[in-house]
Amino acid sequence: MTHPDFSDTDYLKSLLRLFNPGNGVKPPKLAGREEALKSLQGLLDRLIDRERVPHDAVFYGPRGNGKTVLLEE
Repeated sequence: MTHPDFSDTDYLKSLLRLFNPGNGVKPPKLAGREEALKSLQGLLDRLIDRERVPHDAVFYGPRGNGKTVLLEE
């Protein structure tokens, strides 16, 4: 097995970009977010129909964990 060349600065930069909050790149699939998306869609549908919303939706977590990606989805 060959190991990556860690002296290659381009390789290191590409690794660091993986953990850069605010990267802005949407993952190919939002795995494990189906329940959250379904719940949000229900709240949005009620708002669109000018119905009362039973509760607020709060998004929290550290930078870069996908809050904005989830909202955009």
